Amino acid sequence: MAIDGREVLRGVDLEVRPGELVALVGPNGAGKTTALRALADDVRPAAGAATLDGRPLAAWRAIELARRRAVLPQTAAVEFAFSVREVVQMGRAPHAGTAAERDDDRHVDAALAQADVAHLAARSYRSLSGGEQARVQLARVLAQDCGYLLLDEPTAALDLRHQETVMAIAAGLAAAGRGVLAVVHDLNLAAAYASHLALLARGTVLRFGRPADVLTDAALSDAYRTPITVSTHPTRGCPLVLAAAPADPIAPQELP
Repeated sequence: MAIDGREVLRGVDLEVRPGELVALVGPNGAGKTTALRALADDVRPAAGAATLDGRPLAAWRAIELARRRAVLPQTAAVEFAFSVREVVQMGRAPHAGTAAERDDDRHVDAALAQADVAHLAARSYRSLSGGEQARVQLARVLAQDCGYLLLDEPTAALDLRHQETVMAIAAGLAAAGRGVLAVVHDLNLAAAYASHLALLARGTVLRFGRPADVLTDAALSDAYRTPITVSTHPTRGCPLVLAAAPADPIAPQELP
């Protein structure tokens, strides 16, 4: 897949099944967001195809896609002074005019509580901090109530407690039978919560599998081009990723 004439992805083969939380990990520029956008049908690959339940995304109507998969982008601009509850209610738009519409309030209330923003429901969305807005956007996606969720850096703007909360929500959704794909920069969060990892680097998938099989010293040092050591988390038992100091640290530049 090429963007502005530059190849971003090549030979990428990814699958997200119901019951799985797949984390896309890798260095900046590896193609993680592009891969997620292809699965969301925001960009079309020049070769190959993205499918949903075995059917090419291009064959689905937009409203059908919106009822089957929800997408959390890195940023979501809200131009008008909507309240937090109104923003979350937007997630129910695909169900307007269907039998599911009668459950709108229940889904919105549950999503507000799950994302820890129920106490902000009456506030103007634009008055919130970046982390609060990120959690409101997650609540909007949860309220959409889809079988598949595509989350682009869902923990990026969050404090430590809410990072753990969001990943626990994603893992819980997978355990309940949803298929979840998340772009995650924090390798230790990915290791703790994801059922599978896809390690992307240089536009391709270097490794795919269980966290312990993907997060190895050699694979990560190659992908990130810096020395990385992997041990075992003392309480969780999952891989614990530690970046070593570079052999030749970059010296600060003196001012003239």
